[in-house]
Amino acid sequence: MKNKILIIFLFTILLSTFIFSDPVVKINDNLTTYTNSDSENFYVEVSNTGDNCEVESDFISINLSSDAASSFPYLIYCNLERNYSGYFSVDFSTNTPTPPIPNVLVNNEDTVIADYNGFTANLVVDTINTITGTFDLNSVDSVVNNYYKGDVEVTSLSSFSDAHSGLKEYYIYIVEVDSVNDYRDDYYKRLIVDVNETSIDLGTSTTVSDGNYFVLVEALDYAENLAIPSQVILNKKNMYVDNTAPQVTSFSLGSFSEGTTYYVPSTTTTLTLLIEDDGVGVRNEPLYTQIDRDSVKLADYNSILGGFFFDFTTVDYDIDGSYELAATDLLGNLNEKTFSIMIDETSPTTPTISTVTRAVDNNVTISNWGTSTDSGSGLKEYKVYRSTSSFTEVSNQDLICTVSAAASKTCLDSTSKSDDTRYYYGVTAVDNAGNNSPVVTASIKTGPELDIYIDLEDSDFVNTVTPEITLEYGSDVNAVRFSCNASTFTSWVEVSGTSEVYESFNVTSGNGCNTDQGDKIIYVEARSEDDPYLITRESFEFELDSKAPTIPSNIEVLEQANGSLNISWTSSTDVNGSGLEEYRIYYSESESVSKSSQYMTSSDEEYIFNPNEDKTFYFKISAIDEALNESDLSSIASGTAKRFGPSFTFNASPKNLIDDVYYLKKGNVLFTITSSEELKQTPIIRLKIGNSPYKSISAIYSNLITTFNYSLEESGDSILEITGTNNNNETTTDTFNFIVDAEVPTFTADYNFFEDTKLYEFKISDFSDDVFRVQYLFNNVEEVCFIEDSNNNYLCSLDSTLYKDGNHKMYVLVYDRALNYETEIISFEIDNVDEALILKENLVAEINTNIFTIEDRISFLQAISLEVSQDVLDKFSEAKEKVVLAKSLEDSNNFSEAVNTYTSVNNSLLEILEVLPTENVLKTKTIEIDLLDNSFDLNTVILDQNILTDNLSFYDVNNQDLNFISVSREFSVFEVSGQNFYSSNLIFVNDSNVDKVISFIEVIPKEFEKSSDNIYFDRNIVVIDKDPIILYNLVIPKNSSLTTKYISQTAITSFDILTKFDAIVYKSPLLLTGSVNLEDLNFEKPLIDSKSLFMIAVVLLIIIILLLVIWMVASGRKKKEDVFKEMEPKDAMNKYLGNKLNSNSQEKSSTDSSSSKTLEEKEEEHKSDLEKKKKYDSNYEFILDAVKRSNK
Repeated sequence: MKNKILIIFLFTILLSTFIFSDPVVKINDNLTTYTNSDSENFYVEVSNTGDNCEVESDFISINLSSDAASSFPYLIYCNLERNYSGYFSVDFSTNTPTPPIPNVLVNNEDTVIADYNGFTANLVVDTINTITGTFDLNSVDSVVNNYYKGDVEVTSLSSFSDAHSGLKEYYIYIVEVDSVNDYRDDYYKRLIVDVNETSIDLGTSTTVSDGNYFVLVEALDYAENLAIPSQVILNKKNMYVDNTAPQVTSFSLGSFSEGTTYYVPSTTTTLTLLIEDDGVGVRNEPLYTQIDRDSVKLADYNSILGGFFFDFTTVDYDIDGSYELAATDLLGNLNEKTFSIMIDETSPTTPTISTVTRAVDNNVTISNWGTSTDSGSGLKEYKVYRSTSSFTEVSNQDLICTVSAAASKTCLDSTSKSDDTRYYYGVTAVDNAGNNSPVVTASIKTGPELDIYIDLEDSDFVNTVTPEITLEYGSDVNAVRFSCNASTFTSWVEVSGTSEVYESFNVTSGNGCNTDQGDKIIYVEARSEDDPYLITRESFEFELDSKAPTIPSNIEVLEQANGSLNISWTSSTDVNGSGLEEYRIYYSESESVSKSSQYMTSSDEEYIFNPNEDKTFYFKISAIDEALNESDLSSIASGTAKRFGPSFTFNASPKNLIDDVYYLKKGNVLFTITSSEELKQTPIIRLKIGNSPYKSISAIYSNLITTFNYSLEESGDSILEITGTNNNNETTTDTFNFIVDAEVPTFTADYNFFEDTKLYEFKISDFSDDVFRVQYLFNNVEEVCFIEDSNNNYLCSLDSTLYKDGNHKMYVLVYDRALNYETEIISFEIDNVDEALILKENLVAEINTNIFTIEDRISFLQAISLEVSQDVLDKFSEAKEKVVLAKSLEDSNNFSEAVNTYTSVNNSLLEILEVLPTENVLKTKTIEIDLLDNSFDLNTVILDQNILTDNLSFYDVNNQDLNFISVSREFSVFEVSGQNFYSSNLIFVNDSNVDKVISFIEVIPKEFEKSSDNIYFDRNIVVIDKDPIILYNLVIPKNSSLTTKYISQTAITSFDILTKFDAIVYKSPLLLTGSVNLEDLNFEKPLIDSKSLFMIAVVLLIIIILLLVIWMVASGRKKKEDVFKEMEPKDAMNKYLGNKLNSNSQEKSSTDSSSSKTLEEKEEEHKSDLEKKKKYDSNYEFILDAVKRSNK
């Protein structure tokens, strides 16, 4: 900015020709020679020092900036009564005044002219900030760190400077710490001193309160420039003013004050006196902070505990007397107080019995107790206590009132109380030493339990004059009554149970009621059956609006070019009601439109109906107010809609569909819109969420389907609008309504435990209206309850006896209609187990197991002909008899003796198990059974077809009931008592989550055992055939296994083990679902098995061969007989005996053969024949007779 020289000329004072002087016009610049601005204001003063003013005017003020002064120069009329002043501004760059300087009209002709150019002066323009220096703070009294006592001075100001117009003054600010950045405007105190001052007193001892401050200093130059604020703040000094001594903040004898006498009830009193200092802190040296008595130090300040803690029982002081406290802080601020302590060991007298009364709202008043007296320290107050049991002295009762001794003897107990409960109120008198008198008590019983409620549904109003009043009351309530003014009630209405819904009380004509709409109160009183004078009163406030709005009129339906119908009507009114909520537009394809017809809603008096169909629709309209009162239907109107363009369907995922309403939760949602026909282009989609404006959405269109994703972040009723154009250039718009819920539901989860049933009852309360579903997960794993749309607080019961003892958690997942959910975890403990009882039950279970094992072992040993000693059998029988004895002791509640007996029994059983022979497995092999193997001969076991179809099914890969079952076999040889036996274990595994009922048919190899009679089975079986074929009916527990075994009772040799064990082969068994009975099986056993059949075949073959031989023999005989018949008897005999014949045939044969023999041979042969002939001739008769006999 340029420096300007303003030449100001002195006003020329015009002397009139009259003897009187004119007014004086004076211009003052109010400046020295410096300015920090491009322009300055100058002061004009018109003084009526003369008396030559002849013109008077009502223009009595000067406003040099006024638009009214439009002439130049301004005229100021002279007035003898007044002086005038004002400002004008001079722009140094143009050296012009704004506004123009006024001229003063003296009379009708003469004017006094003021001209600023008449002054001469040098004016320097300086806009440069001053330089900030440093300074010190000094305390006149004392300082510790930044804490100051007494007066504080600013000293040692240095380095403050200004290179242009020069320093003029110091500005010193005292600012609260939080206001340091706004120190020029928000200061606690400001001092302006000459720049030549070297020590400035801040006046902190008298004008500055204790507290934490900053002190800031900046300089002002002659051009009115100050320093840069950031530099001033940078050089600030901290000053904590502390002119207050330490204070007593807690005193065990009451409120601490100077000269007060305190009373104590005993010579064994402990004095507790806490000292605190809000400033620099307490000075804890003994000379400065202590308690003296008779100038003898009694106690020093305890810096760790922050006060004095003195037990008078530890010194030989009589407590009575005067004491002096001296407490000093580190700055030397001193707090001196004197006080006295007196002993009063006498309690006040007992107040007489008081009056206790109860109002119907269960507020209790205690009053009119007798006055107590105290001859010692004096009566201070009465205290009223409450308990649910009688008491004679104060311990843990509830303090209800503290009543001053001088106040009226009355106490109102308006605190919460339990219904149907007797309360005891006790009054005790208290003296100034704290002695309590004995307690005098009186009791009163509260009224029965009563809660009332009126369901306002989704409105804040009740729309019927006879609302449903839900009453919940105690079991002792037998009657209720109603009123609108709590003074005039109906007759008593008998009730039973613990709840009732009453809807016969009219809130416009009932007792104490009026016909007004608006604010209403229903009062309900409940009467106890046990005590008819015991009554409880509850109330419920609501607003009544039982009058419907007026009927909409002037219904008009206009058919639109796009095929839709524009329905409009004249608005309804709801005078003095709850206010209009909405309209319902009922429609039908026939003229019979009623309130049972379909409807749309609108908050305006117009609705666009676009069914996109070629149909005529009929409409009637009703109005609904906020109390849900609905008017009658309007007159009917109709219109014909046209199909125009495509139609659309809408879907969203994820969603929840309830009563045809889509509920969508917060987060990303996939919207899918399907068109009824091809579109020329992607449809236009707009989305309106709640009260937000419509928003255009980018989507993807392909093959009739349009999709887009959208992140829902706010709640509200929402509209999806789709506008599409088909290939015929027909455009239509469809809208779809849905509800967005972006908030999680609110609720409180709680539970009750019922000791008698061991049931936990979980529930939610105070839950938001949109709660739809509650899921209860035990330990966040097992679903206990899954409840939707409950009207009983979503109660869920848990039978704790089904779960192990211990700490558990119930996860309560609460869903709203949009399936937003919130989880609350309830921790609870199950402790149902009686440890002694569990010990006994475990012992009994072990005994039962051991008895079963022993019986099974004995049965097995006897089955394989191994003898069990009689001593063992006797000991076993004795043990079982003791079990019966122990059970009788238990039934007679002699629990300890029963446990001892059970223990003795179990020890005996364990001893028996020790001496019984056990099996030693010699060899084993595991065989996985292929249940799909068809080697089982189904001809052997033929099932009734109906049973097979209805109840049973074979194992196959598609059988859902059986494909979780697997079976394996362990085939073993074991040794017991020196003998060897075959054993077969069947292991059934169920991998499903349900128990499985199965039937298992097993064909046992005959190499294992020839008959089922010689096999020991460890569980009941059905013998299909002793060959052996057996049937198991089993239940396999879910996710578990079951093992069964059978054992051959025929001992085998070591040679059998080596040669036969590995050769034994099992056929694949047959596995069926369900339980098969023997009558279900039509078993056709062959008459003879294959081995027997083979043996029979061999025998038959032998017989056939023998018969053949016999036949051949017989045939040979017949031929012989034929020959014999042709021979002579003698020849026949020879023939039979194998001798040579003498017959012709023989001779012929001999002749034939002799031709080849020599003469000598023939002669020799002839000799021999003669000898034989001679021999046989001698016995002829005998042989002939034998031959005859043989032929017979």
